[in-house]
Amino acid sequence: MQYDLEWVRETVAKVKQVGNGRPRVHKGNARVHPNGFIQLDLIPVAEDWHASYQQGHSGSMLRLHIWEPPNHPLPHQGTVNEIHTHVFDMHSTIIRGTMEQRLFSFAVGSEWHEHRNAGQPHEKVRLYRAVYNKASNSRLEDTGIVGVAVQDFEYGVHQGQSYDQPAFTFHDSVPRGCVVTVMEKTVVHEGDAYVLCPIGNPPDNEYDRQAAAPEEYLWEAIEEAIA
Repeated sequence: MQYDLEWVRETVAKVKQVGNGRPRVHKGNARVHPNGFIQLDLIPVAEDWHASYQQGHSGSMLRLHIWEPPNHPLPHQGTVNEIHTHVFDMHSTIIRGTMEQRLFSFAVGSEWHEHRNAGQPHEKVRLYRAVYNKASNSRLEDTGIVGVAVQDFEYGVHQGQSYDQPAFTFHDSVPRGCVVTVMEKTVVHEGDAYVLCPIGNPPDNEYDRQAAAPEEYLWEAIEEAIA
């Protein structure tokens, strides 16, 4: 399906009407991801909602994401560790703005790899496994594995364009101003999601995406971003 701004406006309005944006299967639909963008579930999957958290993702297979909404600064976790993987294949459509996608390789404990890539962006990192609870909050567990994150590719995706991101690939999304996307999970796999944190900069496991910002504030931000 092709998503556009008019479809987003109509769908968001319908979601908001269901218990003021709080579907029965999930309290606190609008929330702020630890990396500082709004998540809004568009089509929840009620029958396996709670089980899905144990698979490393929320039950909704279709989500609205909003970065840097106008006049509505968003909270961010206390540390910066935005290189991560998913347990699902995703198809994302840019509804508004431009998103820069960066793809990475993770070389485990390799000084040789670090030396070989001295001329390109790379960083010493530690590998953490994401563990989710039934409120869609994640906690990062230290695996004890260290290595080097090497940036392989970087490309821009613009309004009206889409891109695919396979599961278990390390990536980072960098918005250029206000960006609105519709993210569809196409296939969910067995396994774990991981995050790469810079050495000496452990994750912020105190961050609570449900409590990070008042829901009324988030709805204002959503509606202004898609106006």
